[in-house]
Amino acid sequence: MKLAEAMLLNKDQGDAKVRFLFNPSQYTISKSNNWTGGGVGGGASGDSATGATKNSPEIVFAGGDAATLSMELFFDTWHDSKAPGATEDVRKYTGEVFKLMHKEQGKQDTENPNGRPPFVLFVWGNTWFEAAIVSITQKFTMFLTDGTPVRATLEVVFRQRKDKFDFSANGQGYKDGVGTVMKVAGDTTVDALAHQHLGSADLWRKIADANPRIARVIKAGTEIVIPMAKDVQSTVKDVKSIFKGW
Repeated sequence: MKLAEAMLLNKDQGDAKVRFLFNPSQYTISKSNNWTGGGVGGGASGDSATGATKNSPEIVFAGGDAATLSMELFFDTWHDSKAPGATEDVRKYTGEVFKLMHKEQGKQDTENPNGRPPFVLFVWGNTWFEAAIVSITQKFTMFLTDGTPVRATLEVVFRQRKDKFDFSANGQGYKDGVGTVMKVAGDTTVDALAHQHLGSADLWRKIADANPRIARVIKAGTEIVIPMAKDVQSTVKDVKSIFKGW
């Protein structure tokens, strides 16, 4: 059985693929919540008088932090060299990951009027994580005689993009209550589903985002997540500029 290939998809360039030379050997997902102490006296909020007598104050939930995904990626062009003297510079491949941290002027939005780096989707089999890359540490460990690097590792940290996306995918893409799961009755396409359920074929991207590993032609019996109407209303006016090609 062929091993599934891990890759990054550039969500701002029509899911343009950035492939790894080798799959990660492991990855780590971290999630933390913020809890604060209670009132001035050490108790829960509004309970300062009685709280003063407690050894440990009641704590109050103050919100959750975005999850982070961290992994080490291995790149080796020496191992894959097809002929003596034909070994490629490993930066040809590591550079494609670095580009995903470059700010693009054309990516202005309300929160980033001066542009921003692209959002990405890490995909490996039935696991996915939609995020932005927050840091990359590159280490070169093997060189040709002229100093050209041919082996490197990248330590990459991603930060979760949206609260509604579950980082341990179950093949549906949305958490319960955010979208509707339906079983396709007959062979169809993403465009047709968008037209039927969202009112416009131009909104196919919303369905594709909710189902990251979906094919354009969907076979009968496939379970698909249809986003809730409120999740697509804000994008309708920008459809022509946002949704370009499949």
